[in-house]
Amino acid sequence: MRYDELLGFWKWMYRVNPFTYVVEGTMTNEMHGLTIEVRLPSARLSLPPPRSSRPSSALTRSVTRPQCTPRELRVFNPPAEQTCAEWAGAFIDASTGYLTNPTATSACECA
Repeated sequence: MRYDELLGFWKWMYRVNPFTYVVEGTMTNEMHGLTIEVRLPSARLSLPPPRSSRPSSALTRSVTRPQCTPRELRVFNPPAEQTCAEWAGAFIDASTGYLTNPTATSACECA
């Protein structure tokens, strides 16, 4: 997460925490000049679909997908002639995020 994306308190906490500077210095020295290869998992973890009928037990709860606020979404434009799902579908399938407008051809929103 970039510094400008942090909320008010966390910006202050980022600057006041001495551990920030230890990690920053160590990572800069150790990672300089390295090529980092990222491999995405082949399977996507997903939540079970919601149940159609409400359980009778008061202790049972249903699982729902979290919904991001507009501030948490990232907007990008796919290449010409492609939808958001066509361009970012493989990445979304390999991660835990989602597209809010998979059929759009511009201003794609993902979380």
